[in-house]
Amino acid sequence: MKQRENVNPEAPLIREVTWKKIQGEVFRKPSWHFLLSLLIGAGAQCFAVFYMVMICTIVDFYSPFDKGIYIGLISSIFPFFGIVNGYIAARMYTFFNGSSWFTLAVCADLFLPLMIGLSLILIDFLEIFDRDVHKILPAYEAALMFLFWLCVHAPMCTFGTMAGFYKTKL
Repeated sequence: MKQRENVNPEAPLIREVTWKKIQGEVFRKPSWHFLLSLLIGAGAQCFAVFYMVMICTIVDFYSPFDKGIYIGLISSIFPFFGIVNGYIAARMYTFFNGSSWFTLAVCADLFLPLMIGLSLILIDFLEIFDRDVHKILPAYEAALMFLFWLCVHAPMCTFGTMAGFYKTKL
């Protein structure tokens, strides 16, 4: 067997210095902290909506024979959880020393509903071009969803952002 020739006594010290380099990269402030805050807030809102729908399913809140109730339940619960979106986004934004709560509130109000709306519009257009089927969302339903978003989601998200921004740091 081959024996170790010279064991370097400074080897543990090198490992410690390497860890400190990695630690500096892991715990540094991200360059896109505003977008990260928006994404974390939107994810928290989606998780809260999913969790509430699961609770309604577990307690048998609605009839399992009505399959369209999931969409109605999600679209009616979603705007009320804008407060979760705003609060979590503001807490992350203040963690990274953000300064403008109003800009964050407006972006948090618009970010997730616009992404969902643009995705649904894209799916509708692709369906029209692929199958030549015109099953687009009726105009009155789209107007009703826009009104629901404007009158419920935007104020809830703005209030959550303001509450999260002015809460003291940990």
